Amino acid sequence: MEEFQLFRAPMDLRVDTRQRSVLVRTSLASFMAALDAMVVTTALTTTLRLASWQRCAMALAMAATPWAWADGNPSDAGGSVLEPGWLSGSVRGAYWSGSRRLDDERDLAAASLWLKAEAHTGDVSSVAQGWVMNDELDRHAPARTLLREAYLQYSRGPMTVRLGRQLIVWGRADQVNPTDNLTPRDYTLLVPDVGDERFGTLALQASRRFGDYTISGLWLPRFRPHVVPLAAEFAVTEVLPSSARQWGLKLDHSASSGIDWSASWYSGFDLSPSLRPNQQAPGTIDATHPRIQVAGVDFAVPIGGLGLRGEAAYTWTAKGWQTEPLAKKPFFFGVLGVERTFGGTLNVNLQAYSYRVTGFSDPRELRDPVLRALAVAQAVGAHQIDQWEHGLTLRIADKWWNEALEGEVVLVSSLGRKSHAVRPRVTYAFDDHVRMTVGADVFRGSGETSFGQLRANSAALAELRFSW
Repeated sequence: MEEFQLFRAPMDLRVDTRQRSVLVRTSLASFMAALDAMVVTTALTTTLRLASWQRCAMALAMAATPWAWADGNPSDAGGSVLEPGWLSGSVRGAYWSGSRRLDDERDLAAASLWLKAEAHTGDVSSVAQGWVMNDELDRHAPARTLLREAYLQYSRGPMTVRLGRQLIVWGRADQVNPTDNLTPRDYTLLVPDVGDERFGTLALQASRRFGDYTISGLWLPRFRPHVVPLAAEFAVTEVLPSSARQWGLKLDHSASSGIDWSASWYSGFDLSPSLRPNQQAPGTIDATHPRIQVAGVDFAVPIGGLGLRGEAAYTWTAKGWQTEPLAKKPFFFGVLGVERTFGGTLNVNLQAYSYRVTGFSDPRELRDPVLRALAVAQAVGAHQIDQWEHGLTLRIADKWWNEALEGEVVLVSSLGRKSHAVRPRVTYAFDDHVRMTVGADVFRGSGETSFGQLRANSAALAELRFSW
């Protein structure tokens, strides 16, 4: 799903040497400005006493400004080197009947500004995007800000190198991706589009094409975990690893016909937290992120009028899982599905998924009641409360009225313990810029299921968005 609606005219790629030099300098300046904008803005607004939403607006403006002029005037480069539509974004207002933080907050009014700036030439491109959001307007809460992406990319022939904060998404399955272990999400964010939950991580990524094959390698020097809701019964302190030993490799095959597939390897840290008691501060819990190693494969192939896709990964967890009752155990996670489009607009996607835990031990058999409660909570969230977990995902989407009205419903159901999540969405586009979305998030299940633990996050929503 597109996060921004861009309106760009075709670009003239006949850029002379002087123009290219100017754009390279402009892109570098933009990239550094995007990275430094939050720091500089904080210093300025401390003196100016601006509100947090004003600070983020200033930061995004600072990140975007270098794209606007080359050496002070576009004519210095012999003409503009920017595409029309280089700055895109949206202004959003929303109502949510409940929060996503397991805190029983109700009737929340939210407002946000999303901006994305891009500059391109034949060899160099740069991107900066971020948002400022207040999801508790009626409670006078401070606004939150985030620079989602800020990177510089160099492409020449079959080689591409990208440096900076970026979104890295792996996997060909729909909605549920076993190999997607690199880009964190904020599961507490009040957004109707699940893609907007993602935020970038600092990485150096290099790719090389060989015909239909692409080899990619990446290094992630800084770790950023998922933001997850935790029950109020736990006083949790996040403990982040300081090591920069995170890297990944991927071999991808993509062709105009036939089967597309990839094989990948990731060695880094778990985006999801592992809970353990803090020995120095009794009564508090540390949320740690142990090292994991993940080998994965995926594929997608058309068969007649159907699309068959699958994805699987095996995850090795940190050493000592055999004797540590709170340690996550190695596991297999696989997805296999089929999709079909009817009448050009109605799309149906059905998938089956399975988890299998290696060396399973039942956390409910622990004798210590405190340790048992913590172990059960963690096992439920990690899909390790049983040795096997099987489930289904179903997504049905359609469009009507010349595609002005769109509807989608997503169902994820865990069969063994009979828990499920349902996310219906209906979007109406008034014109090319204004659209309205209504929907709901519904979680059901017992307290020993991942969806049952999220029951308090069930909510209805409505969002009005202006995009350009």
